[in-house]
Amino acid sequence: MAKDNSEKLQVQGEEKKSKQPVNFLPQGKWLKPNEIEYEFGGTTGVIGMLIGFPLLMYYMWICAEFYHGKVALPKAGESWMHFIKHLYQLVLENGIPEKYDWTIFLTFWVFQIIFYYTLPGIWTKGQPLSHLKGKQLPYFCNAMWTLYVTTTLVLVLHFTNLFRLYVIIDRFGRIMTCAIISGFAFSIILYLWTLFISHDYHRMTGNHLYDFFMGAPLNPR
Repeated sequence: MAKDNSEKLQVQGEEKKSKQPVNFLPQGKWLKPNEIEYEFGGTTGVIGMLIGFPLLMYYMWICAEFYHGKVALPKAGESWMHFIKHLYQLVLENGIPEKYDWTIFLTFWVFQIIFYYTLPGIWTKGQPLSHLKGKQLPYFCNAMWTLYVTTTLVLVLHFTNLFRLYVIIDRFGRIMTCAIISGFAFSIILYLWTLFISHDYHRMTGNHLYDFFMGAPLNPR
């Protein structure tokens, strides 16, 4: 009988152990030099993406709006330098946000924040986090109701002529610039906040450009 209980406890212990999160990566706030393994081409790669992705967004917008969805290329006999200057001029004329564009973008942003705190949803837990000894963080999920309410409000605004949806298409380049600037600003503020105030960073390399791109806090909240 005692032997059976011992074997049962051993099996339960092994099952519990198997459910614990496994560390596949080095842990800690700062990685040791021999633990650092750069992804995405390291500093050069992340700088390329930080600059290249916004440029790609502008290029795709220009293709859609000014080239009827076709790939924008230099005309016959046009130099690449002249072509790039032309694209730059299109951005200056149609992609620099005005007060109205910021109002549209930030109003949408504020309403999404309000909806998160006010609309119904469910609480759930994320995956066990190895660096927090298996702790599962809570998440409030109400995206479904946010989508429904947002869609309803947008349709009401459109059909009551308070805000026509085609305004977004007409001012897409400017609103996109608002989104790009806001995204970079929020990311920089969060990185500095994590680095100097909350200290909630994890697996940092000490290379600020790389750490900024990869993200300092694992679970910002």
